[in-house]
Amino acid sequence: MLVRNEMESSHFPMPAPAEIAPALEKLKNGFPSEEDYRAALAEYGIAEEDIGGLLLRMAAIEEFTSLRFRPAVQVTEQEVQDYFDRVVAPAARAAHPGQPVELETYRAQIEEKLAAERADRDLDNWLKEARRRTQVTIHQEAFE
Repeated sequence: MLVRNEMESSHFPMPAPAEIAPALEKLKNGFPSEEDYRAALAEYGIAEEDIGGLLLRMAAIEEFTSLRFRPAVQVTEQEVQDYFDRVVAPAARAAHPGQPVELETYRAQIEEKLAAERADRDLDNWLKEARRRTQVTIHQEAFE
């Protein structure tokens, strides 16, 4: 709710429904057949529109948090080198003994991983601060 409130106050646009079609297809493909998918929806009392709405909200939140927290993240060369030396190189050498292991082969993946971790930390810190500033009221009847 904190993220949704922030999205609303900043007038963040929701993605177009067509953008979630691949995610919905992936979900459906997790079932052996269309009939199994429909049976699972019926068993849990879920309408396909509800799933579409949930996927839209999830996509919007993911895009919002990425745009809100990712641009400020800077990964240094030293951080990349340290992660390579500490994590990647030993794993790569163990997986491919005798083959050369070079930083440049893994640089983009390492930068992406470190940036994502830092953005997640920034999001967690922002949420902690937002929770501290926000009074939350739990309505037990909503969970019944």
